[in-house]
Amino acid sequence: MATAVEPTTASAPQLPPARPDGSILPGSLIGAVIVLAGVAAAGYVSTQLVSTTLPYHEAFRLAAFGVVAAAGVFLAGKVAGMNPVRGVSGGIILTVSAVVAIAFIVRAFLINLEGTSFGLYVAAGVLALCLFGVFRMLTSDTGRGWAVALDDQGWASFHSHKRTQGVHVRRYVMIGLLLVGATGAWAIYEHQSLGVGDAVFAVPFTDLRVPLLPARELVVPALIALATLWVAWRAVNMPTFADFLIATEAEMNKVSWTSRKKLIQDTIVVLVTVVLLTLFLLVIDLFWGWLLSRSFVGVLPSQEAKDRQMQVEKLSW
Repeated sequence: MATAVEPTTASAPQLPPARPDGSILPGSLIGAVIVLAGVAAAGYVSTQLVSTTLPYHEAFRLAAFGVVAAAGVFLAGKVAGMNPVRGVSGGIILTVSAVVAIAFIVRAFLINLEGTSFGLYVAAGVLALCLFGVFRMLTSDTGRGWAVALDDQGWASFHSHKRTQGVHVRRYVMIGLLLVGATGAWAIYEHQSLGVGDAVFAVPFTDLRVPLLPARELVVPALIALATLWVAWRAVNMPTFADFLIATEAEMNKVSWTSRKKLIQDTIVVLVTVVLLTLFLLVIDLFWGWLLSRSFVGVLPSQEAKDRQMQVEKLSW
């Protein structure tokens, strides 16, 4: 006798967790230290090993700074690639961004409290508080979620998302972002907001001065321009935003654009209509102004009454 056998359903594949299983703190800190050390080494090499007596020494300084700093970023990327924990690359980006922000915050406190006895202690307290905040961010679920999101969106990679689609809209978006960054960099360079000359770090309570940036009036705008270029390129290749731009261009391609001849005809019709309406309203306004200012109506004062009023005001003065 045949018996019915219930069909078995295959179990759904297990999706990867939304957050990394391990801690991103070690890899993020190591990568951030390598990046910052590379920038510091670039500043030292470009300011100490390139003589100012050489022709075009500023160009040589910029080139040396760029090569050494790029080497630091490359090594940090290698460290992130060797670490299997998901989100380390995003953690490096968050850590470096936080350190740069902390540097500006501490610098603001030092400038505002310069000359006071407790200025360094206040700045040290602010620095310790900010570093503790960075530590808490990297060890919290929120911070790990941000790092994973940066990794998933490809902010630390050169991968392009559907590069053959939505090309025109992506270019327009990149041009807009580049214009914003370029104008900001030009404003900083033109007004010399960060000063002129090499940027050095004075170690508190000592006479040691560590060079960080050569010719900061040139290097900082150049770094802003490069960062803007990277952000613009990565933004249009971020999967969610790139898909939106691709869909936008697809919808724009469905629009039926009018011909040049039809556009000229419609423009002439609009201009003629505006002129006729303007003349009509002018005639109506003049007519009602003339009618209501008549003596038998008396709603508006006549021109003679206006003249007498002006003469009275002049005599009163």
